[in-house]
Amino acid sequence: MQFEKLYIMPFSIKSERLDILELIKLFDDIKNSNVKKAILDYQNTHFFAVELFGFYRFQVKKLLDEYDVEIIAVNVREDVDSVNHLSDTNHYDTPKHKTAILFRNFEHDLSLNKYDCFDDYMQKEFLPKFIQNDDIRSIIMQYLSELFVNSRTHGHTKNIICGGQIYKKNNKIKIVFVDFGVTIPYNIENYEINGLKCYFKKNDGGSIRWSTLPGNSTKKVNAGGLGLNSINEFIDTYDGRILIISRYGSYERKNKIDKTFNCDIKLDGTLVVIELDLIQLKKINKPKIKNDVFSI
Repeated sequence: MQFEKLYIMPFSIKSERLDILELIKLFDDIKNSNVKKAILDYQNTHFFAVELFGFYRFQVKKLLDEYDVEIIAVNVREDVDSVNHLSDTNHYDTPKHKTAILFRNFEHDLSLNKYDCFDDYMQKEFLPKFIQNDDIRSIIMQYLSELFVNSRTHGHTKNIICGGQIYKKNNKIKIVFVDFGVTIPYNIENYEINGLKCYFKKNDGGSIRWSTLPGNSTKKVNAGGLGLNSINEFIDTYDGRILIISRYGSYERKNKIDKTFNCDIKLDGTLVVIELDLIQLKKINKPKIKNDVFSI
């Protein structure tokens, strides 16, 4: 058995579809390589998105706890390490700089049935970092809380993490939700559409898109919730972007344009990236909530 394996990390790791898929592929390769130590060489890496910190750290911990594989980061640039804490020096610390939305793992809270843990996180950590207006906060909170509820109820898991980053230079905030439960394509392929199960066959990207369309739901009884469709409307209105990766599929919406993708890289769970324009968010007057849309 090979004791250790070296991986050269890319120049830039952003919260974009291809970058995230490369991270998933990296951790899968480490898991399947049957090594005891994986060395990640960051000598060429000039940027690592902080909003991916929680996902990265979760995977590192999982490899150690479940596969007894130690991850060691070497040659990390000082400016990258000061932001994202990759090296041994900062390895066990959570980034706390002013523009970071602190990563949170909700597993413990949910195990104690603290179902308001996400709202509490938003009120104390999340929203104060970028929105001071209480009315605007309450509106944003409704939409982001819906993503959390979807993760908990449809993913059938307590393994949910969230974090983010404010990018002041381009007035953006990027938020990443990840649940490591039942995937969106799995839920949909076990639900009858037009009288058929496995309606989308191997088109996981298409099934994710289906879950964002008005009125579509795998619930036997359509009940409350803003739904992914209303979240898309919110994003369209305020110049945002949403990226969803689940199982073998991906879905992205920006500038009111949908794109779907399929690949052979599998995510055992669902990862959602929300990008919002801070200038546009400050123009919010009141919520536009429809009662005829549903969550998946």
